[in-house]
Amino acid sequence: MKERFLIKGSVQGVGFRPFIFRVANEMNLGGRVRNAGDGVDLEVSGKKENIESFRKIIEKKPPPACRVEKIVRLESNKQKIKGFFISESEGEAEPSLSLPPDIAVCDRCVKEMKDQENRRFLYPFTACVDCGPRFTTLEALPYDRGNTSMKKFSMCPECLEEYNNPDNRRYHFQANCCGKCGPNYTFEKKRGEDAIKKAVLLLKKGNAVAVKSWGGFHIMADAFSGEAVSKVRKIKKRKHKPLALMAKNIETVRKYCRVTEEDAEILSSFQRPILLLKKKAIEKEISSVSPDNSSIGMMLPYSGIHHLLFKFSGLDLFVTTSLNRPSEPTITDNAKAAGFFNGPVLSHELDISSVCDDSVLKSSESANQFIRRSRGYVAQPVEFPLEGSVLSSGAGENVSFCFTRDRKAYPSQYFGSLKSPASQERYMKNIGKWIKIWNHRPRALACDMHPGYPSRALFEKLSSQKGIPLYKIQHHHAHLAGCAAEHNLRGKLIGAAFDGVGYGDDGQLWGGEYMVFDYCGYDRMGRFKPHPLPGGDAAAREPFRSALSYAFTAGEKFNPKGVENSCTKAVRKMIKERINSPLSSSTGRFIDAAASICGLVNISTFSSRAPIALESLLHEMPSEGYRFRIARKSSFFEINSSDIIKGVLEDIKRNRAREEIASKVHFSIARAAADGLRELSLRTGIKKACLSGGVFLNGYLFSMVSKMLKEEGIETFLNSKVSPGDNGISYGQAAVCAAKYREEE
Repeated sequence: MKERFLIKGSVQGVGFRPFIFRVANEMNLGGRVRNAGDGVDLEVSGKKENIESFRKIIEKKPPPACRVEKIVRLESNKQKIKGFFISESEGEAEPSLSLPPDIAVCDRCVKEMKDQENRRFLYPFTACVDCGPRFTTLEALPYDRGNTSMKKFSMCPECLEEYNNPDNRRYHFQANCCGKCGPNYTFEKKRGEDAIKKAVLLLKKGNAVAVKSWGGFHIMADAFSGEAVSKVRKIKKRKHKPLALMAKNIETVRKYCRVTEEDAEILSSFQRPILLLKKKAIEKEISSVSPDNSSIGMMLPYSGIHHLLFKFSGLDLFVTTSLNRPSEPTITDNAKAAGFFNGPVLSHELDISSVCDDSVLKSSESANQFIRRSRGYVAQPVEFPLEGSVLSSGAGENVSFCFTRDRKAYPSQYFGSLKSPASQERYMKNIGKWIKIWNHRPRALACDMHPGYPSRALFEKLSSQKGIPLYKIQHHHAHLAGCAAEHNLRGKLIGAAFDGVGYGDDGQLWGGEYMVFDYCGYDRMGRFKPHPLPGGDAAAREPFRSALSYAFTAGEKFNPKGVENSCTKAVRKMIKERINSPLSSSTGRFIDAAASICGLVNISTFSSRAPIALESLLHEMPSEGYRFRIARKSSFFEINSSDIIKGVLEDIKRNRAREEIASKVHFSIARAAADGLRELSLRTGIKKACLSGGVFLNGYLFSMVSKMLKEEGIETFLNSKVSPGDNGISYGQAAVCAAKYREEE
């Protein structure tokens, strides 16, 4: 018999067609396979039972980076095909949204790079059907060489022979190349191995070197050289912010960090993200990389150049951070890198079609969570419970946009802040590219309702130009809707959204919210009691301002150490007279206040420095907290967090250990979240609770809240496929937008 199938999902550029070819030949099946605009088109002929077994293997055991989402049976002529082969692609159909991600170089390719007898010995672009850059080189669909930045490199006879050899693992590998015909590294006037060795020599001497990888340039340096780390901090203008490390192997990671089996799997996965892990005591050797922090970001090599840098240098750890100006995108262009970086630059000749920063996850008490979903995961889909084609913008920081179609969501790579014109230009250019590649026509647009966010202004302009309706989504509703959508939850739900600040529909700054919600709307039924934020956004940069505000409201005195009396006096006046001091229910600013009162952070030199410092004092799950009151007014309630701050100040006077105070603060926040959600559940009878917002990147908090509510029969949910912070909010915006648009149709 003969069958024809259309296979949809992440099936192009991930070694899927060669995989099908090998399996078909092993099972003595005839037919052909090719890339189509909307997936992979497969015709197969043979015995019925063999075809059925073949289909099950394709569906259940595809290559690691492949995701088979649907196998659709198509009409087929009865003419049998002798032999099995891979045919030319066709792209008439509407393109699938599943793009191939970048895949860490596989063990077999690394082995070839280290084999002196192999023709790819020390060649950094060694790759095969199972690995290599994909998303960052793609320019159009289907995934063929002519639609990638590899198109300017023609295969030499030996590579072409591999490409056409069914028995070779580079059979029909679109990016096939070697040192004779492919791209290579350059350093000053040197090329290839000589260029890499010259850069390594400088690294070993304590220099910071700009190194071009797959999604952009990194700044790399010897992690054990205090001088080198200081240079990186000066270049990045990062006085205290943690720097990520790339380790030679998993054994090196285990030497400095606590690593579970799940952690090791994530670190070694084809995505190779940065994973935040708890430090071990011997971490003092590299303490300057992540000061005042109990965690450190670790990653393993994912490209050929990384393996060669370790091989030639003999080092075990490199500082590895993106090359960019503050609030601007990572640099991908060779000339711009040389112009910006006042130091040695190791670049290569392969153009980067799409910028893509390293993904960042956090190993926590509850589950590993995304802080930043980017390289290795983009543009893989996330399940989406709603119909509709929409495009959402993200928020103001940690920005990503998101497309939806066919009950799938496609969050973009990370873009950071959109404050600079260069960042906005890169962001909109990528939106245009995604629309063009997929011929995607969104029926509705979504953005945050904050009037000051550049993403809102850009989407208002896009809406006007394209004539597409724009929905302005409340920040915390988007957080909670995203959590619900991840878990395919339906109907009315209860939720707690805790973060820094988000613009409320009353024009105030929210951040500690309790809601009864569905995808179309919400009722805000509780909050943390609002406090003045002296200086507005300045309070986020200077936690002592929030500390003074909370102490004032609690009727207590607080004098932040290291802050001039004149400054303290001016801020107190702002609070008392409500001068440029908007009210905010922010849980994030409350945590800032607690950290400042504990003497941890008065000035935040990077985002979330204060909550990170407070969390770093915890070494076990907290078991007691401070008392607080819940004020109830009709159908609305307020958590009086001033009571908690009063308790902190009293413990400071008693010279209690900061670890004990930090533990009690965390327990109090968890109890406040649980008590508020229990209140909502009692009023509504709803037993499913979503928790979202950047505060819940603290794994201790979710674990405690979940445990507290389980006793009440309330089931809790947290984001895991996207970040609970603002990097994942575009997914939630898309859910609200799709629901509202459909309701209004």
